[in-house]
Amino acid sequence: MEVTLDGSRWRRVRMWWLSVAGRGRLNRCRTTCDAADVASGSGTSKLERGVVIAGRYGLVSRLGSGGMGAVWRARHLQLDVDVAMKFMSPRLASSEELRERFEREAKAAARLRTRHVARVLDHGVDQDSPFIVLELLEGEDLRRRMARRGALPLAGDR
Repeated sequence: MEVTLDGSRWRRVRMWWLSVAGRGRLNRCRTTCDAADVASGSGTSKLERGVVIAGRYGLVSRLGSGGMGAVWRARHLQLDVDVAMKFMSPRLASSEELRERFEREAKAAARLRTRHVARVLDHGVDQDSPFIVLELLEGEDLRRRMARRGALPLAGDR
């Protein structure tokens, strides 16, 4: 696997790493894209604190954003627990192909059982906005980890 520390390729690798790093203390579902694009989608409600999604998830705070959309801390209103919610950017959600890819991602990740991947708890569409609900992981994001300890070694370099 080629890993570079600059440009869009690094952002994609970082977003992938944060989604699979799971319980490795390097995560907090944090990625990097234009939050305004996600929040101002055509035909979708704005993502903001207090909005209720699918009748059961109350948005608490935005954790980050990435190439496909934004990740929010939300509260499951019936279970009274915090979760992470990944929303697809409205600009991308207009593509049926990308919506299907987003759903495949949710289904594939839901089948994984490893301490290195955040568990998928739910997925769906609310007001034409696709979302994935994930286990909320507390910890240090990759950017802070790298600033504190430097680059991570590749698997073969350990």
